[in-house]
Amino acid sequence: MVLISTCQELQDNARSFVAALESGCPFLVARLGLFRRWYYFHELNIFAPSKFVGYVGMSCDTYQIAWKQGSDGRETENHIRRIFQLEDVTLLKAADLKAFLVQFAKKANAKTSIHLITGRKQ
Repeated sequence: MVLISTCQELQDNARSFVAALESGCPFLVARLGLFRRWYYFHELNIFAPSKFVGYVGMSCDTYQIAWKQGSDGRETENHIRRIFQLEDVTLLKAADLKAFLVQFAKKANAKTSIHLITGRKQ
């Protein structure tokens, strides 16, 4: 799996995440309560987990392949932290994430954090 390098790739993956959920990807829906690190894409009004947005070209199918290959959300989280400036918005957006997950009969992981990408590091 190739790690992302641009904000556009992150946004594309966030859109793909929502599309996968809306199309009923059972593999992904089943794991919604397991994700710990979420990103909120303000301009898109979308939440998506680091493990999904951190690799180039993610979809329901490629996520399943990545999971079976043992991909690790800590890898994507560390990579994203290295190249992007982040703002912790957990307190501000927790209720919104909760409302998003309720649509799929899921609850956020107790260790959930939510970040907003505010720019690229120099």
